[in-house]
Amino acid sequence: LYDTVPDLQLYPTSAVAVVPIYNLPNHTATDPPLVLAADVLADIFLTALTRWDDPRIVATNPALVARGKLPVGPIQVIVRSSISGVTEMFRRSLAKFDNGSFAAEVGISASASWGNASVLTCASTYGGTSPCVLRTPLSIGYALLTDVLELSLPAASIAHEGGAAVSATTSSIADALIEFGGRFGNDGSDSRRLTMDITGARSA
Repeated sequence: LYDTVPDLQLYPTSAVAVVPIYNLPNHTATDPPLVLAADVLADIFLTALTRWDDPRIVATNPALVARGKLPVGPIQVIVRSSISGVTEMFRRSLAKFDNGSFAAEVGISASASWGNASVLTCASTYGGTSPCVLRTPLSIGYALLTDVLELSLPAASIAHEGGAAVSATTSSIADALIEFGGRFGNDGSDSRRLTMDITGARSA
């Protein structure tokens, strides 16, 4: 948009969060949430990690394993079938979570192409893949936090290296905005555009 209308200036009034969501058939609201290391999440959407019982997922979910709630089976990765700003935000996060493989193999655009025939596409009218994830056992996708809260969707907590797992909530997003606010314009973001990427904050 800025490329076609260079004099345009947008003034932000809200923050948007994109959250990984999942469908584990035996998981209930009283069970602990699924916890995924940030680099594991990137590898799942690269389809480099393909099973729920992979040791890297088992290692961050001892409570689910103890309850018999972590399935043994293949992961069904679900993505949007159309160009989407939500997809772009999610991809940018995944690209920051790994060692560069995701950005090189998939990219960070809003494009509908993931370059991998093994992912399932979802023609969703929501800001993510929630309808398709809800009806597909053993699947993982992504959705806006607003949809997660409104529909009570199971959302994965993210564990960054050297830190505790963090769940996306309105409070954790607010904390991340506060944390990154002091870096605005000094972290590579374009201060003229008044936008900020809060991926990697200690609280988000």
